[in-house]
Amino acid sequence: MIAFSRGGVKFLTSSPRWQVSPELEKIKHECQTVFMDQCRSVLTPFVGAGTIASASLWSMLGAAEALSYAAATGEIIATQAESELSEIILAMV
Repeated sequence: MIAFSRGGVKFLTSSPRWQVSPELEKIKHECQTVFMDQCRSVLTPFVGAGTIASASLWSMLGAAEALSYAAATGEIIATQAESELSEIILAMV
């Protein structure tokens, strides 16, 4: 078990990551799916004859999460995160 605190609140967990309930994980996945469908709709006109693969959208979403975390923790600056994510999106289309 690992003990840690956030904002003065003490937690005990079996892993250093937050434990997420199955219900919350389901809601998160549903929101991610809706967001990726919206992204696909917005980006599809720029693809030409091809399509945007689901794997590409999942990659974009994962990169966005990692870049935002890095920017929030000061590992990179926000403009670096924005620039990198823009490059990832442009590579998809």
